[in-house]
Amino acid sequence: MRASCRTLNTAHMGTHTHFYPEPTSTGTGISDFRSKVFRAYVRATVISTPSGDKWLAVTVGHAQWYLTTKALWMMCPSDDAEAVADFCRARSPAARSPAARGPRPAARAALALGPMIVWLNGTHGAGKTTTSPLVQQLIPDSRVFDAEKVGETLMDITPGLPGTDNFQHWPPWRQLVVETARRVLDYTGGTLVMPMTVLVEQYWREISTGLAHHAIPVRHFVLHADQDTLRGRIAGDTVLGPDSPFRLKYLEPYAEAARTWLHAEAEVVDTTHLTPAQAALQIAEAVKS
Repeated sequence: MRASCRTLNTAHMGTHTHFYPEPTSTGTGISDFRSKVFRAYVRATVISTPSGDKWLAVTVGHAQWYLTTKALWMMCPSDDAEAVADFCRARSPAARSPAARGPRPAARAALALGPMIVWLNGTHGAGKTTTSPLVQQLIPDSRVFDAEKVGETLMDITPGLPGTDNFQHWPPWRQLVVETARRVLDYTGGTLVMPMTVLVEQYWREISTGLAHHAIPVRHFVLHADQDTLRGRIAGDTVLGPDSPFRLKYLEPYAEAARTWLHAEAEVVDTTHLTPAQAALQIAEAVKS
């Protein structure tokens, strides 16, 4: 996960999440606040055990500690991420962790992830639309956001935008994908699973840079299959119909992108011999690890 800092409060799934520290009305601006001290992702979530005790699950980077709810907020003297980590480490020995009697495994996984995007890339017909809801079911507090709907909205503008054979060529599409994703995450927290083909490197750089500007971590996966398998899937497609010309014309651009930049940029999941459920499980396990 990329180092990042979020500055919103959100209540969901029976927990309350704070992103520490929070700027006050007398403090610096948000941009100054974000750039000041953070080199690790700091999150604190109040959880309740079956016995009724309340604990604070504090995550810094990939490490997590459990403290009483008063300890961090009343005693930690610093807003520096490393100082928070040291404070938690000193006051929360492993033997005292209430994880075993605290939240369920699924809830613990949700706490460990934090707001992020799981982007499923790959050529048209690779199985992204089928796989994405299966991934969503395996990642707690996640939602599917199909960025194609943003393109469809732009296509409905009348009179139409300048002619193109792919709405991704419209700059507003790339900008609105970033803005929509970050606004949704600011509102809901959790994880967005985004199934969307992006084969133009410049467009991916624009989107990923925009998300990074808003401190949103992205796990980028490519659903890959060999050309024969892809052609077979397209031939049996029940959405656009057998041998969709639209899907077929992107096979070579995908192969070129895979060779030149895409596979080096993302985590490749070879689905040639996998079912969508198996691919989804592999992706979800990678995200949680």
